[in-house]
This record gives sequence, C-alpha cells and structure tokens, in this order.
Amino acid sequence: MFQSGVSELDALLVGGYPEKSAILFVGPPVSGKELFGYRFVASGLDDVCVYVTRLASSEVMEDMRASGLALARAPHWISSDDETRRYTPDDLASISSKIKGTISNEPGRRNRVVFDSLSSLLVYHSADSVYRFLAQLTAEVKQHNGCFLALLDERMHPAPVLASIEDLFDGVVHLESEEGGQTFLKIVKMRGASVRPGVKIRFEQAISHPQTVAGGGESTDYMTPPKEQIRFCTSSDGVKIAYATAGKGQPIVKAPNWIGHLQFDSRGIWSHWGVELTRYNMLVRFDQRGCGLSDREIQDWSFERFVNDLESVVDSLGLEHFDLLGMSHGGSVSIAYAVRHPERVRHLILYGAFAQGWARMGLSQVRLGELEAVGKLLRSGWGRDNPAFRQIFTTWFMPEATAEQMRGFNDYQKVSASPENAARIYRVIGDTDVLDLLPKVSVPTIVFHVRGDEMVPFRSGLQLASLIPGARFVPLEGINHILFEEEPAWKVFLSEYRRFLGVEEGLGPRSSAQRNPGQA
Repeated sequence: MFQSGVSELDALLVGGYPEKSAILFVGPPVSGKELFGYRFVASGLDDVCVYVTRLASSEVMEDMRASGLALARAPHWISSDDETRRYTPDDLASISSKIKGTISNEPGRRNRVVFDSLSSLLVYHSADSVYRFLAQLTAEVKQHNGCFLALLDERMHPAPVLASIEDLFDGVVHLESEEGGQTFLKIVKMRGASVRPGVKIRFEQAISHPQTVAGGGESTDYMTPPKEQIRFCTSSDGVKIAYATAGKGQPIVKAPNWIGHLQFDSRGIWSHWGVELTRYNMLVRFDQRGCGLSDREIQDWSFERFVNDLESVVDSLGLEHFDLLGMSHGGSVSIAYAVRHPERVRHLILYGAFAQGWARMGLSQVRLGELEAVGKLLRSGWGRDNPAFRQIFTTWFMPEATAEQMRGFNDYQKVSASPENAARIYRVIGDTDVLDLLPKVSVPTIVFHVRGDEMVPFRSGLQLASLIPGARFVPLEGINHILFEEEPAWKVFLSEYRRFLGVEEGLGPRSSAQRNPGQA
C-alpha cells in the first residue's frame, strides 16, 4: 500500500492507496485539494517522487512549508522554472518522456507521481489526446511499481470529458461542499481497497491531524484557509457565476473586464494588481458568464445580463456598502450598477473605461470595418495553437510588454474563453452604450485613463469625467491599457486611488471623521 499522508484516509483505506494504482482528486479550484498531493509526496520520500506542476517549484515548496510540511529533500520536479525539465503543457510527449526517464532510472524502487493539474492539459489539447496520454502514462507508472495521483478542477470541463477521464483511474475522490459550508471527501471508487463507494470524510478532519514527514519530523496541524476563496452563485437567469474573495477590510468589488479566469488572474500581468487591491481591502472578483469557472454554455449575452451577474455576486455576499472598481468594459457595467443602487456604492473607481463601445463611439468607417472584421475572425482564429491571432489583443492591451509577458497573456486568453464566447463578448462590448446614464451617477467617482491607451481612446476617459457630476479625472502617462508594476504611472494610480478611498499608506482606511473636509 502507498500511504496517502492523510491519517483519516489511510485508516479508511486500511493502509493507503492500493499498489500499482492511479488516483484522481476532483474539486473546485483553490479548494485545498493540492494538499493531498503534498501529503502524498511528503509521506513517501523514500520512494522515487516526481511532482509535475505548471508553477515554479519554489512556489510549491513555499506552499508546502506554509501547510506545515518540512521536507528533508525535494522531489524530482517537472515545473515551469527548470530549463532541463521544464513543464510545458502544450508538449505531452516531453512530459511523458521526463516522467518515464525519472522512474525508470531506479528500477528497484517504488515511485510516486503527482500531476497538478490535468486541467491545464485539457485547455491545450483535445480530450482524446489527454485520454491517450494518461492511459499510456498511468500504465507506465504502474509497471514500475508506482502510484499515480492527479488533480483535476471541476466545472472547467464538460461532463462527458470528466466521466471519460475518471474512468481511466482506479480511485476517484471528489471534494464536495454541502449546505452549511462544510467540505467533504467523497470516495467515488477505489479499486483494490475494501471501502464502499459513497463514503465521506470531513475535509477539515482529514487534513488537520499531524503527519509524520519522511526525514522531516512531525508537522504541525494545518487548516489555514486558502488565501483566496472561490465560491459560486446563481444569476437571475440560472447561470452559475464563479466569484473569489481575498484580503480583509472594506469590500471593493471589481467588475470583469474583457475575459478572465479566477484561477489564473492572480499571476502574470495581474499579480501586482491583486497584491495592492487586497492590501487594505477585501477584494471581490468574478468570472463573467461564459468565461473562466463560470458557466460557459450561455443563451443570453446581453449587457443587461452582465449587470445582473454583478448584482447576483454582491447579493450572494450580502454586501450592503462597498467600493466598486470598473476597468475597461467593467466600467460600463459598474456605471449601470451605481445608477441602479447608489445607496450601496461608497465610491466608484473607473480605470480605462468607456461609456460607448467601439461600434457606438463614432469611429471612421475604415476603423469600424477593421474592428468588425476582428469580431468575425475571432471564431476561427482564437482557439488555434498558434497564438498569432490572440497577439492582436495582447498588443492592444500592452504594447510595451516583454516577449514573456505577451506569451503569458496569450495563453491566459485561450484558457479564459472559447472562440465562440470570446466573439460574443467582443460583440457585447462593441454595442455597449451607457452615455445617457452618466449624468445620473450620484456616488463619488474618480476616473483614471492612460494618455496613450490604444485599447480605449483617451477621449473616452475625458467623456466619463466631464459628464459624471463631480467626478475627479486623473490622467496617467503611458501607452499600456494594463499598467505594469514598474511603470511610474502605477505609483501615481495607487497614490490617487488610496487617497480617494481615504487610505493612509501603512495605516489603512481612515474613518470619515479623519478625512479632510470636502474629501469624497
């Protein structure tokens, strides 16, 4: 048997995972399921351990230490930061070759292989390709006296795909949330173990017991809440919307802009935004319909539904008073919400926003024709392995990005939405028009806009500031629609943003009595 490193699970399975088996954990993103991969490696360092991750190995090791696991030696990494054993999810043959090479070098020893996560592979490849890859790889691991453990994010893949992947594995464990907020491990199946399907273990109970770490002594109890909590709510037309909360303090809700994916937003070009927006506040973000972890099979793509989705997220959290941040297209949605619910919005922050989309802002016929053509090409060009078409949007968003930043954003866009959904959202953005609502905005408002923004013209920001009563306008120097951390304009944005919200650097928010007279 292979000890799982989780005492409750080992007791239930009478010793651990069966010999020569493949185990799959399925659960929501950022749900804590990665802990079962960590524990599995930590409990068997005398075996040949291979850990496959799209992250940097240093990130995973830091997360292991934060969870109370002190490893005497590291596993064999196939990760994003190792030039000789780099993890590239678009290269299945290379991943397979590296794993096989590692476990076959020591034929007399057992091996443990952890794969985090299969969802990345399913984004880059067809379900059939991933199925064949897993069938061959799990057979190879078992042949070398091993146990293969993989993690898969739910809600990201169609039910038939999930069912076919699960069928490949000897053991399947689901992380399921029930009423009251408790999470359980549900044993769906476990071939070779005398445990009946359907048995449940409370998640907190399963991972809270101290574990003996090979070569590292006994770890501390661990039940630290994830840095970010992802949950789901239902919009007015039944669409499931994924939202995330992080940080503490006065809530600030960020409306979605263009497309996005909660699981990937916190890294890459958005990472510094997440750090700073949660420094003094609880940040609420969500994937708009058709994107990321939210439902992707959508019937209604209207602007009205986008506003309804924002209402649903806010109502689900029970927020009575909060600050509202609208970036790019999220600015138009935020304006509509603030006009409908002025009693709930403390401050409205608009960045790179517009009142009228590209089809409504009076562009020349030549430019309008170009943008219409882009919309038609989205359906054919978006999902191709060659990122050349997505590069158009990347260049609009951040012309000064490095090659690495552009590659990352290209991949991020592909993960976030399908070609059809990207085209539909692009059309909604183009037809957006909240110009008549601007004089009706009655909440304190600040408008930020980059002078050389190629995605949303500078005049769009000027229009917002001139027509919203009492709005402050802050021009920012630069040409990138998305500000980078190293840009001088980023410091200007943070300073003005915090001053507007009444935040003193290093001290946090001031009470209304402490603010300067007349300050919003």
